Amino acid sequence: MPAHPSRILVAEDEHLVATDLVMHLRDAGYKVVGPAPDGEAALEFARSADPDLALLDVRMPKRDGLSIAGEIYEELGIPAIILSAFSDDEYVRMAQQAGVFGYLVKPATGGQLRACIEVAWGAYVRACQSSKVNADLRRKLEERRIVERAKWILVQRKGLSEADAMHALQRHARSTRRKIVEVAQQLLDANELI
Repeated sequence: MPAHPSRILVAEDEHLVATDLVMHLRDAGYKVVGPAPDGEAALEFARSADPDLALLDVRMPKRDGLSIAGEIYEELGIPAIILSAFSDDEYVRMAQQAGVFGYLVKPATGGQLRACIEVAWGAYVRACQSSKVNADLRRKLEERRIVERAKWILVQRKGLSEADAMHALQRHARSTRRKIVEVAQQLLDANELI
């Protein structure tokens, strides 16, 4: 994952605001996707142009920025920042529920945009890393369960001690040059056929 985003999707229905955003983003060194004039166009840009991050107006024709933010994050893994003229508690709460990574109140300066984008990207990178760590831990736990189940089949069927059953699985894995979880899964699959 890159240290910084490079391609930013802009979705803003007010032409002058969109032009200003595009100018600020380009001045900061970002490539701009769009601007999309409505929510449906933003979704199409997200699906076809592969942006790193989306900057979405909260209120747009056809679809609002909050629903787009949730959808592109779930479907495409693209984090979003909401840009809105509204900062009341209800919009902030809805943004939190949608899983956005930042919230800017219009009009946003170039410095505010850059800072919010970098902070949001950092939060996104950390979320991805945490998700990967959690997935790795879940995979390791599942592999451990498979090995334990196979080990207990050997304990029950062959009368081996728990340690001897584990050594038998390890020896077979080494002799066949496979991972112990693969050997254990093969044993479980064969056991289900009996």
